[in-house]
Amino acid sequence: MDEAVARDAIGHSAQLRIVRHPVNYVTWARVSAYLQAVRPRLLSRLLIACAAIGRSAVNTRYLSQVLWIAIRHRVHLIHLNNGLSNQEANAVAAILRLPAVVHEHGITTMGKPHAKNRWNPGAVIAISRIVADSVANT
Repeated sequence: MDEAVARDAIGHSAQLRIVRHPVNYVTWARVSAYLQAVRPRLLSRLLIACAAIGRSAVNTRYLSQVLWIAIRHRVHLIHLNNGLSNQEANAVAAILRLPAVVHEHGITTMGKPHAKNRWNPGAVIAISRIVADSVANT
């Protein structure tokens, strides 16, 4: 949703800030799949580790942007589109003790081992019962 459409939906007086995640879960899945195919295996693991370090550096800037916007504009709510994997914006909500709402579109495949690393939002809006069940089971 672009900003003009969102403004029409919520009213022109509301302040709206859209901050795009530079390395989102789709981009990371594509890069990771490509690097996993590299042979020899040791080289593949090394490249994945380097890419993860680069991802963290880029996403630290994103976290800083979201935190600055939230403080500067006295944000009252953080909305995360497919936000269970957006740890940076989740961290901003936790740091500022803001309520957060996650609008989850897809089936969550993080699994039980990663559940302890998942942030626990105040509310999750799922597009279907299957998506809701996948969120509840992670």
